[in-house]
Amino acid sequence: MRAKFFFPSVFLLLFLFSADISTVSSRGNHEQNREVRQNYQNALKQLGRIYFEARNGKYSRFNTTLYCGCRLIYSGKKPKKADHGSCGFRYRKNENKGRKIEWEHMMPVHRFAGNLACWKEGGRKKCQKNPGYRYIEGDMHNLAPAIGEINSDRGNYPFAALNTRPYQYGTCQMVVDFRRQLASPPPLARGQVARAYLYMSKRYSIKLAADEEKLYNFWNSHYPPTDWECYRNSAIARIQGNENTFITASCKEKRQ
Repeated sequence: MRAKFFFPSVFLLLFLFSADISTVSSRGNHEQNREVRQNYQNALKQLGRIYFEARNGKYSRFNTTLYCGCRLIYSGKKPKKADHGSCGFRYRKNENKGRKIEWEHMMPVHRFAGNLACWKEGGRKKCQKNPGYRYIEGDMHNLAPAIGEINSDRGNYPFAALNTRPYQYGTCQMVVDFRRQLASPPPLARGQVARAYLYMSKRYSIKLAADEEKLYNFWNSHYPPTDWECYRNSAIARIQGNENTFITASCKEKRQ
């Protein structure tokens, strides 16, 4: 049986000012009573299993990294490396990071934690003691496997539609503009990152700037979810207890 994570009954404002939150109430039907806390480590374990189970069969061609579409190479049941030959990726500077798989927060951690007192005192490490922070950090709808070097290069940069010719990572069309501190995802990733941002904004009351919201709504409509994204959304919902409704709506339209 698959254990489900707790579903929040409060939004971001409560998380910001209540350091004593250790559990939140659950919505939805549970397959069993065992409680599994929503946090980053549990999220990686559950996501690793979802991707591993989908590595063959119907969704195998989507078993890839977020930005470059590189095939995932597993060590045991965990995605550990990227197959560069499957996607034409070349590392920019860091070969070790270029081979490594990391779980990317599509809406970066700094965006939802940068104003927290714990973050100002000691960043991510300090915030690990804040239950509210740990809860949002572990939301699986905001996590996807990415090549480590791109995850590191992108950092906290917001996404934008840049006209820059991709050249940094081989034939992978990801662009990181270090001077302007912006990142431009390839078309294959635009819909997914847009729906992650829209979801995080709605679920945790994280305000998006008007131009951000316009861009993400545009990407959401012009780059609809693949069958894999629909499946991933449902698989996460069975564990975490909630769907990304921006994905669900499009998937229902596809089935009609």
